[in-house]
Amino acid sequence: MLAKIGVSSIRELYSDVPDSLVRDGLPEMPDALSEWETVREIQALADMNHSLVCFAGAGQYDHFVPAAVDHLVRRSEFYTAYTPYQPEVSQGTLQVIYEFQTMVCELTGMDVANASMYDGPSAAAEAAADVAESMIREKIADGVADIFRAESIVYRVAGLLDRRLAPIDKNTPNYYGDYQKGIEDFAVECAITKVYCSEALCRISDQALQIHGGYGFIQEYPVERFYRDARINPIYEGTNEINRLLISGTLLKRAMKGEIDLMPGVMKAAETLKAGIPAAPEATGPFVAERALLANLKSVFLAVVGSAVRKHMEKLRDEQEILMALADVAIEIFALESAVLRAGKAEAASPGSRADMMAAAVKVCACQGAAGVSQAAARAAAYIEEGKRLTPLPETIDSFCRYDPSGLLAAKRALAAAALEAERTIF
Repeated sequence: MLAKIGVSSIRELYSDVPDSLVRDGLPEMPDALSEWETVREIQALADMNHSLVCFAGAGQYDHFVPAAVDHLVRRSEFYTAYTPYQPEVSQGTLQVIYEFQTMVCELTGMDVANASMYDGPSAAAEAAADVAESMIREKIADGVADIFRAESIVYRVAGLLDRRLAPIDKNTPNYYGDYQKGIEDFAVECAITKVYCSEALCRISDQALQIHGGYGFIQEYPVERFYRDARINPIYEGTNEINRLLISGTLLKRAMKGEIDLMPGVMKAAETLKAGIPAAPEATGPFVAERALLANLKSVFLAVVGSAVRKHMEKLRDEQEILMALADVAIEIFALESAVLRAGKAEAASPGSRADMMAAAVKVCACQGAAGVSQAAARAAAYIEEGKRLTPLPETIDSFCRYDPSGLLAAKRALAAAALEAERTIF
């Protein structure tokens, strides 16, 4: 390089620098200091300065700045991902990058060189923002699907209650007793509604806070209250743990009393799982894959219930861990079935964009529901069986919970796009 520019040495390159300012070799450096010693040394040098009266204008003179000003101007919402915060520094950064790119081109002979995007951190910030946008859309899609399932459960249970209570004659002497008995007939469905909807709200508010980041903890942002208020729902009106025990316990109690004929279904499900042949989708009709999945999930539930009853009999009411796992299976099945029934009615009534969105929601619900049942049923099986009886169960359960997820990403993107455009729930 020196020969190329016509000089023989580095000293000749800097010949304009006076000899008195040129050092031969490196200056002697003192021994290294610890952080505390360095701070003390620098503070001693700073104490040698004398504070004088400043007569500069344009805001540079001595004046009092309230502490709130520094706090406000440093809030991250006033920052950008692109340039440093003073225009002079920004221009200097851009100029240095341009000069660096030019030098790289000259040294390498390349036509083009790229140093960074504006400044060093901004390229990473922009990439992170692009990734975050896709992740946020997925969170929104999951929330939309959760709302769809929750609404479907509420509509279904409300319809069941209406049909049960409507025929009761208000003039009968025991009207309120009959009314209460009618509600109690659907205690399991009501408990499922409470558990699923309260936990769906918690999941959605949690993801909403995650999207807001640190702002989610600031009271000025509504999501802070959403998150705080949502958390009480799984606790009051009967904790969700109590409701889970009610779901499983009531089903088993009714079966033992002969109020529901559960045993034929349990025996058939046990044979189905032993054969290891899940139900296949029917040839025609809406949501055939999802209906076949539901049939298989119900077989899993009944088979696991049969195993629990066979091992513990009446003492099963004391095996709370098993009852909780069975309740989780029942909740997932009821939620998915409610979504499929609702979407099927919408498809039959008025095919179109709304029905298409419901179909997309069902796709998401089916994938999540199948995974939820598989996990809960495997947990219940591990609590019930041991040794050779347990060994094949996880694989069998998994095979009956399999669902073709083709189109899941497109479904989530469609739900997120519709929700963002509407800026509200889309169903």
